[in-house]
Amino acid sequence: MAKSKSKEPSAAQTGGDLGYFTKAEMVPQFADAAFAMKVGEVSSEPIKSPFGYHIIKVEDRRLKAMPSYDEVKPAIRDHLVKEAVQQVVIEMRGKAKIKRNNPDGTPMADQPAPAPAQN
Repeated sequence: MAKSKSKEPSAAQTGGDLGYFTKAEMVPQFADAAFAMKVGEVSSEPIKSPFGYHIIKVEDRRLKAMPSYDEVKPAIRDHLVKEAVQQVVIEMRGKAKIKRNNPDGTPMADQPAPAPAQN
């Protein structure tokens, strides 16, 4: 149908085949309809999206392949480094003693910290 009816040049050439995709890769209107259908099913009516109207046929489903360790290694490292830095900051804040000084450098008399400015 896409080869003969589509106004989209690439859809006409490929027969509308989008290949495998995740729900997040498509606009919500299209994704919601496509992922609610069963394999072999054709949408009973055209699906409207910002890109026009679509007739959907679900040809197949598969689980997304797990990424390899080498693909996720940088993200894991970044996450672990961030956690370690946050822990050090928390520990340092707990041990910190804050001394407030006047603009001339003399110690400020004990008084509560000023309240944050209100907008």
